[in-house]
Amino acid sequence: MKRKRQKFKFRFKQWQQGWSWKANPAAGVGLGMGSGDTFFASRELAKADALRVTATTLAYQRKIARRQRDQWLAEHPGRTAADYKRELDGEVLEWLRQRAEAADNAERDAWLCDHPGDPLPEHFCSMTDEQYAEYEKWREEREGV
Repeated sequence: MKRKRQKFKFRFKQWQQGWSWKANPAAGVGLGMGSGDTFFASRELAKADALRVTATTLAYQRKIARRQRDQWLAEHPGRTAADYKRELDGEVLEWLRQRAEAADNAERDAWLCDHPGDPLPEHFCSMTDEQYAEYEKWREEREGV
């Protein structure tokens, strides 16, 4: 039983990293599958792609964290980066929550201005595909993307 659990954990980890090492070319499955429909010819290529995606994600997360820190420091004159780091679980987290809530409320108000009588649902999972497509189109137009 323990061996089966270990094998499952190993396969699950492979799946999380985006690759599988059992090839089935007849079914269109290579030794590894990356993001999108990219198939890899070898386990090494699949693993390298998974590592690249992980590194890219971590770099993006660090960039966002630096930007948030800089914004917090700009809004709290006299405070230091050490204060920011020390207050991450307390004051900074509350500041981030307030900013997110304000942004959500502003987006809901803007939606109501453009779609009177049709409030934006609190959770997007309750939207139909058509409603979500309309929301995405509205958001892109609003942001000028």
